[in-house]
Amino acid sequence: MLTRKLSAYLFFMIGFGCLLFPSLSSAEKFPTKPIRVIVPTGPGGSTDVTSRVVASVIHQYLGQPMIIQLKGGAAGTIGMAAAFKEKADGYTLVFGTGNHTSIVPHVRNVPYDSLNDFIPVFKVNNDPYLIVGLPKKYKSFKDLITDMKANPGKRSYASNGMYGNGHSMILKIELDAGVKFKHVPFKGGGPAMKALFGGHVDTSGGLFATANTLGNYRNGKLSILAIASAERSKVVPEVPTFRELGVDFVYQLWRGFLVKQGTPQDRIDIIVDALYKTMKDKTFLKLLKSISGGGPNPSSGKEFKDMILAEHKQFGGIFKQVGVKKK
Repeated sequence: MLTRKLSAYLFFMIGFGCLLFPSLSSAEKFPTKPIRVIVPTGPGGSTDVTSRVVASVIHQYLGQPMIIQLKGGAAGTIGMAAAFKEKADGYTLVFGTGNHTSIVPHVRNVPYDSLNDFIPVFKVNNDPYLIVGLPKKYKSFKDLITDMKANPGKRSYASNGMYGNGHSMILKIELDAGVKFKHVPFKGGGPAMKALFGGHVDTSGGLFATANTLGNYRNGKLSILAIASAERSKVVPEVPTFRELGVDFVYQLWRGFLVKQGTPQDRIDIIVDALYKTMKDKTFLKLLKSISGGGPNPSSGKEFKDMILAEHKQFGGIFKQVGVKKK
């Protein structure tokens, strides 16, 4: 009899507790609808393409699809500002890069604090920045510099945005090599590469996954003139590093997810768990290798945050060296 009364009492209290504290089970219910991913770049760039590779697989592990929404412009500040205005509920993520957290805030007045208003959730991968040209004009970095010195201020360069990572690269080239580019900023790496192939500019910045850069290079349609890695890349070992060529510039562009500060940790944990599972998925690995030549190198939590902080400090030093001030 006592056992029956105790069982009835416990059943009542558990039910009553669920009514009083429905949030205790919120993590189990999340997500109950698609998650929107704001990509603060233009179409066809490496960040856009990589976000779609992740989205094509993660629904199997998250239980809901990720919907990619491009919001390029102003070197990513339009997309970042849009994400900052959303609720901190885990249903809006940013798939961004170091351009958005560590570079642009040094040179633009933005309506958010990139280091404190967003939480670094998960880094998917990173690869080195490149300067590229068409083979009929430039087959090496030496060809480019020789031509630029013979034609000062006349050779153009397409970047993914004013004072973005691609623009930062040529500022360092100009400083160390003693040349001057005619800078043409675009809303993302994809449009910049399109301008190069269309004959509208002489050179462009990019990454392996930008508008099929790696594939076009391997097919002889594009020249990779230099690479911003500390050592030569295993993907293209024949391409010299900037340091070998006298330009002290090393930059690995990361791509990863951020959420607005205040997002519940249990929801972040669910997203991170699904992402780690995605990183091991055979379909994902095959797709990522086809566009970037390599695999993921994921990180999350403190490791990811510390990397962003170090990178933020690095670019603060570069802009101080070249004399760029915030506008």
